[in-house]
Amino acid sequence: MPLKICDALLRGAKAGLNHLYTVPPLIHPGGWDAGWYCREHALHVGALAEMMGHRAELCGGDLVVDLPADQYRMAMVSTGADHFWCKVDDQAPIDASLTLRHLDVTHPDVALIASDCPEHRSGFELRYTHRMGIDNLIRRLHGNERPVLHYNVQDSHRPDYAKLLDAPYGFLIKSQPTLLELHGADVMFAITAYLFRLAHGELMAVDPTVPWSEAMRRIVHEHGDARPFVLASLDRSRRR
Repeated sequence: MPLKICDALLRGAKAGLNHLYTVPPLIHPGGWDAGWYCREHALHVGALAEMMGHRAELCGGDLVVDLPADQYRMAMVSTGADHFWCKVDDQAPIDASLTLRHLDVTHPDVALIASDCPEHRSGFELRYTHRMGIDNLIRRLHGNERPVLHYNVQDSHRPDYAKLLDAPYGFLIKSQPTLLELHGADVMFAITAYLFRLAHGELMAVDPTVPWSEAMRRIVHEHGDARPFVLASLDRSRRR
């Protein structure tokens, strides 16, 4: 029986991802950004799930975070700020990127958004719809009195994770310089291997106070076998 993705993420993989990819909200040429790096989170969560023997899809669409008590609503819809998450087997959404820690709200932060472990989403009601019109989606929140996360999937697919980890910028938004240019061609494999070993209790996470660039350098240095290790695990999963 494969390790549940919820358990794998809570055993350290989510914290490891958040350390590497979560930053305070920012403004860039495309507009406001929550700082969650949801595409990177989704890519690694999907690859991790497949390494563990699950079937993982990448999902893209809309997300509304509604906190009536704080008079706060964030809508990531129909823009460059559209959101990404995973579907693992029949469980969706699986979202390791969402956090309230940098937002101006009083609501407790979530530990994890995963449909099979509702006790970790800090009292949010979770709604999940398929290709709902944006006006309809927002209208459904009118008069709401409790915190709600509404995920509205517009598209999903199961990629070849081996190819995607090797050439991630067909999916990720290209930065300058890219992670591959900064940390080498195997960096996405190294991060995925690191997360897999965290989830299985084989190592300790890099101290979250370690700066991002140093954390990346350590992970790549300590996972020199990452590419063959991840590829072999993905191949076994595909042949099951």
